[in-house]
Amino acid sequence: MRTLFYCLLALLLSPAPSFSQQTLEDTILSDGIQRSFRIHIPATYSGQTPVPLVFMLHGWPMTAFEMEQFTGFDAVSDTANFILVYPNGSVWPAGKFYWNVYPVNEMSEVNFISRLIDTLTLHYNIDPNRIYASGASNGGFMCYELACKLSNRIAAVASVVGSTMLSSMQACNPPRPVPIMEIHGTDDPSVSYYGGNFYSYGLIPSTEVLVNHWVTHNNCTQTPITTPIPDLDATDGCTAERYLYAGGNGGSTVELIKVTGGGHQWSGGLALPASYGKMCNDFSANQEVWRFLSQYRLDDLSAALEPQTIFKWIVYPNPTTDYITIEADPAIGITQIVIYDVFGRLLKSPQAVLVDDGFRVDLSEIARGVYFFSVKTGKQKVLLPILKQ
Repeated sequence: MRTLFYCLLALLLSPAPSFSQQTLEDTILSDGIQRSFRIHIPATYSGQTPVPLVFMLHGWPMTAFEMEQFTGFDAVSDTANFILVYPNGSVWPAGKFYWNVYPVNEMSEVNFISRLIDTLTLHYNIDPNRIYASGASNGGFMCYELACKLSNRIAAVASVVGSTMLSSMQACNPPRPVPIMEIHGTDDPSVSYYGGNFYSYGLIPSTEVLVNHWVTHNNCTQTPITTPIPDLDATDGCTAERYLYAGGNGGSTVELIKVTGGGHQWSGGLALPASYGKMCNDFSANQEVWRFLSQYRLDDLSAALEPQTIFKWIVYPNPTTDYITIEADPAIGITQIVIYDVFGRLLKSPQAVLVDDGFRVDLSEIARGVYFFSVKTGKQKVLLPILKQ
């Protein structure tokens, strides 16, 4: 499928006080190769305040334009006011592209994304602490490469039906915690949930082994908070369940959405042919990806590298009905408590009342359900899952 050129290079590079919603195409030179990309600028972007930057990485063989149509992620950009980039990978025959993450020379792909960040931050008001990556299939593989090799610039990644080579996972040890989301179907015929031989490229880990690698790296709690996703479409042959591993360094988490019976699909996007397996209609991958990514800032996560006093939290009662107590040394000084629901929506920022046994937070006005408390103190941050009954 051929892409359409919407604008001249001069328009892309010219500063402007405000923008109407537009999608542009351009190229940059990276490692001596001309590389192409699409960029979507929401109508709400004014250039006056820094905005997040999201890379959406296509599968194989595919194009940036096809990924844009496949996911429909432009609508999320328009609502949440972030700049969205669809890069094209390395050239594949018949006008398609792929991310060259399987051989040992994948650094050219990582360099390309890093050069793109350099270029875009020169011409747009990008928040350097809120740069994220997501992708499908081969693009999901590329997300893990960025988590491993560009963690100094990419705050968090969300892979959909992706994985990584086993050898790459074993060699991956970025210098900071990296929040990771994986959405994967158990009946995926292209990138097996259970791992094994991946065509002629070698072995990939099972999805759960891959998730556990990042749980360990981020120092998250080994036992996840498990939440069934409501089965909104009983006819799609799929159900979904969320596994949240919280409490990681710097407030990092790892999240798996396991789609039992699901195939190689982007839930809520355009369905691939039936040979790719079933599409789960119980949730929107777009909504889940942005909910996850938008929680994180690079400066919060990088602070986990700095020497600091380590302390322990004790939270009780959990489950609870009316309040929680966060037990910690009062000298620590809690600076912020923010409450989110399971969709990442901000509910309230309550005051922490100092009591004899810690800090008490009133939950009497909150409906029943699972919530996440983001608690900051100094340069430390933890994410605490709470069940309100």
